[in-house]
Amino acid sequence: MSVPEHIVLVENKLKVLAHLYFAQRKHVQALQLMSKKLRSSLGEKGLEEVFELIVESMKANDDYRKFVLDYAEHVAVNHPVYVDYLSRLNGAGKYSAFMLGLIPARKFETISKLWKYTGHAPPEIYSGQKKYNVKAKTLVHQVVENMMRNKSYYYQLYKSFREEEDREHPDLPAKHRHMRALRKVKKLFLSHYWTMYRKILGLPIRLPYSVERGIEQTFIKPFVEKPKLEFINI
Repeated sequence: MSVPEHIVLVENKLKVLAHLYFAQRKHVQALQLMSKKLRSSLGEKGLEEVFELIVESMKANDDYRKFVLDYAEHVAVNHPVYVDYLSRLNGAGKYSAFMLGLIPARKFETISKLWKYTGHAPPEIYSGQKKYNVKAKTLVHQVVENMMRNKSYYYQLYKSFREEEDREHPDLPAKHRHMRALRKVKKLFLSHYWTMYRKILGLPIRLPYSVERGIEQTFIKPFVEKPKLEFINI
């Protein structure tokens, strides 16, 4: 079953907006770094007005980036996956709209392929090379971090995964245990996104390979949180 043309059009628009967003973000970061280096080497005496231009430029770019983010949400309300799923996750916010443009799950036959594309496959898959989409990986991190800060149910899952890491790997540094638990949350969220996207658009779905093969015994079902926590049958 193919995805309707108007859905593909919405996703293409969101892809363009996602690239605009990341370009503006990169520009602001470059201006911040440049300002820091110039202040360090030149000082500020007599240069206040010049440095003020850098600040104004950063503000203008940041304002434009926020405009792109708002416009992305305006476009995304025409996509059923955003309306029925992403917008109903606490803290996923407007950033999640970019997922439909950068990571449309219709292009990935399995969850594993989506994990690989976003940089969440096992390290040996990449053989020391970046064979994943850096923007997509950054976006997933941003969406998950936002949900964690907003105490989404994914935060409760993180705490459970972190307790497991603390119990099973007490020899590892705390930061390492944190990153391992966070990675589990990201992979679970991506599996939920893949499942819900394809379910909503009527595409074939399947459980993760590790669950199908019995390597893992359980699969936490996808859920939505607005207006209440509700697990989805698949």
